[in-house]
Amino acid sequence: MNKLIMLAFFLLTTGQQAFANTTGKKQPVIGILRDPVVGLGSETTGIAVETSTDSRELILSKDFKENLVGFDGRLVEIQGRETTLSGVETKNRPAIKVSAITLFPRLQKRTGILIAVAAIGGETSGYELDSDDSSENIEIIYTPSQEADLKKLVDQKVKITGKQTTIKGTETPEHPGIYLETALAAD
Repeated sequence: MNKLIMLAFFLLTTGQQAFANTTGKKQPVIGILRDPVVGLGSETTGIAVETSTDSRELILSKDFKENLVGFDGRLVEIQGRETTLSGVETKNRPAIKVSAITLFPRLQKRTGILIAVAAIGGETSGYELDSDDSSENIEIIYTPSQEADLKKLVDQKVKITGKQTTIKGTETPEHPGIYLETALAAD
């Protein structure tokens, strides 16, 4: 009995997670890989993907984790099942049980003037690139941790890298967008 209590205490204090709702939606998620991630009471898987709307812990096999060394801050697409994690101190943390990870080795590189924008019904990320090589502005899809850097670059010539996409709005027409990996002042 004492050994069982000791094992339970060990599992709880080393950040092991209790899984719930493992039959969630299966859909791709694009965001910035964050590794390492720390959590309250060590309750974390240690790695997450930060999207434009939230951050989700990643549940990875050992092989996946070893192959991601050095990719912190890189743009990735995660395939897997949505779930939630709960521990002693934290409850209902969003997570993804990962089945595949794609690093984007061939990102688009664009230069232009970064502008702050507002749109009908708030249907914008808030930043666009007036690109040197496109007749349309390109909407920037960014994470909360990237926003402070973007604010500093408004109305300046910038170089951005990211994955090109098409954004389909309700009140605005289809338009080009880019999932941001980096934004730097242009020389």
